[in-house]
Amino acid sequence: SLERRHVTSSGNEEQGQGVVQTVIYNIRCREVDLRKHLLSRLRGDVSMPQCLEIVTALRRLNGIEVEKRQFQSGNSNTSSSGTNAAAEQLYAGMEVRLQVDFLESRDVWLEAGVKRFAVQSQGTAAHSHTAEYLSMSPTETLLEVIESYRTRCFEIATQFLAIFRASGSTSAVAGGTGTQPTSTSTSPTMLLSLWTTRRIELFLSLLQSHLDASLLLTNNRTHSTNKHPPSSQKNSPTAGGAAILRDALEATSFFAVSMGRIGADFQSRLAPIFEPRLVRIVTRCWEEGVASLNGTLAVCREAGVATPLYNTSIGTDDISTGGLPTATANPEAIDCTPPRTLLAHPPLARLVNSY
Repeated sequence: SLERRHVTSSGNEEQGQGVVQTVIYNIRCREVDLRKHLLSRLRGDVSMPQCLEIVTALRRLNGIEVEKRQFQSGNSNTSSSGTNAAAEQLYAGMEVRLQVDFLESRDVWLEAGVKRFAVQSQGTAAHSHTAEYLSMSPTETLLEVIESYRTRCFEIATQFLAIFRASGSTSAVAGGTGTQPTSTSTSPTMLLSLWTTRRIELFLSLLQSHLDASLLLTNNRTHSTNKHPPSSQKNSPTAGGAAILRDALEATSFFAVSMGRIGADFQSRLAPIFEPRLVRIVTRCWEEGVASLNGTLAVCREAGVATPLYNTSIGTDDISTGGLPTATANPEAIDCTPPRTLLAHPPLARLVNSY
């Protein structure tokens, strides 16, 4: 460094040391600004070569910091081997700090891509992209959130492994006695595992909030043509929500499988999220079908007529050819379509349609 070279060449000479010390002080101050600037670049959309360039520069700053501390402790009575061991341990700790800073900075970039589709309780976007959000269907918005999270999360993990995995093999530092090498307490793989676990938990929470908002928005659009929907149906998912769940499950399963390449497959966490919502949709359809049948029967009973309960236009030939499916040796060959005999009883046919 400039400081070390100046002291070595000048010895005890004091001439010009004031100027050199001033230059060194200004350089030290600019190191902090340079580090902040490099970390701020990681918060943007940077490619793999750019990430490597930034991390290399940060590692050089770490090396300068280690050299400065070695120089400041150069007049102590510590042995050369002890000084080197302490420097290696210090650099290893700074490397771990660099990895944490990298993941935290890239987290900002990941969150920025998802905030474009931030959802409030009313299902609207709380930002300048409100018009863009409202022009998209609930399914499109949900899929965009999942895809944005998947691509950015996987890109960050790939960049981290490519840059820091090699440092894991050289993370051994000297122990306290200098005789037995001990590995650092935190390896790059461990840090990445902690980061992916946290990111998956945040994604699942985000997924649930977006699913509920999308189902609610779909339900509101479904009932928009009905000025007086039943109060029990205002906040309940409709059958149209099943398509949203299907598309979201496919996209999320692909995300989970992709994360499996780095040992973070979370497919087992999806069933508790999607099953209850699907059950609510199916249960609502069944309740509506039973309520419609009970209403028809009540009207016919009060009016004393049975005409709405059967359809005389269905001939006996049609009924005879529409019996129940018969069992066969191959279960997959069974025809699961409703029997045509139900057409003779419209209320029952509508009940079956709801199922």
